[in-house]
Amino acid sequence: DAEIKGLEVEADWIPAGSLRLLGSVGWLDSKYTRINEGSIVTLSDALIRAPEWTASAGLSHLLTLGAHGSVAPRLDAAYKSETQFEAVNTPFARDDGYVALNLHIPYVSPGEDWRVELGIENLTDERYLVAADTNIAIGYEVGVYARPRNWSLTVERRF
Repeated sequence: DAEIKGLEVEADWIPAGSLRLLGSVGWLDSKYTRINEGSIVTLSDALIRAPEWTASAGLSHLLTLGAHGSVAPRLDAAYKSETQFEAVNTPFARDDGYVALNLHIPYVSPGEDWRVELGIENLTDERYLVAADTNIAIGYEVGVYARPRNWSLTVERRF
């Protein structure tokens, strides 16, 4: 049995017509409350995929280009505290936590029929686990890491 309590707060603020600030913070208090006799999981093990803290922040600014459309650059940051990926917590199947930054620069044509966006994910090239698995009996350990810094170019035509 387990007990999970938490709180999440989000905010979206437009202090000026062209500036937008976004933010969120989440807190979880998760723990096992009862373990079956003979289980290798202990009451001190953390629940999987239940970081104590998560947070995000974003900033975007709409720049109108008059008769040439608009550009709205946006910078986002995401934080996640230590995360376990297996019920029996092991040092290998655990991520220490991370902060990842993303940048998106969309351009929208004057008639809003064209949209072109340059995106850069994991801007600072952080290395962090998104999944992990181990099997001590056969000496098996595998970790799946987030993609390194990568970019995309999206072109959209509306008709």
